Amino acid sequence: MPIPVAQRRIPDVRKNSNTCSNRAMARTFPPDLVETQRDWIRTYEALARTPFRTVLRRRLQLLSCRIAQHAYWSAGAGHSPAARTELRRQARAAEQRRSGAA
Repeated sequence: MPIPVAQRRIPDVRKNSNTCSNRAMARTFPPDLVETQRDWIRTYEALARTPFRTVLRRRLQLLSCRIAQHAYWSAGAGHSPAARTELRRQARAAEQRRSGAA
């Protein structure tokens, strides 16, 4: 017989979520890794504007491999989804600063 909903122990998802724990975590990524991620973002956006471009798809694959195989991840920094999210956030922020200054 199933347990009634009112009696189930449901954990507080917010307590252990990545969002809460990542606010205090400030990672410093190597400049070349951030630049590669910025290139990845620009390439992805270009591919979204002009689909069916083999050159852009190949470039996106190459950049994805460079990001995944970067020495930063093997240096004990931890290749977690939270770290990749933070890398993308920092790359987007750097791209916005650059485009705002241009």
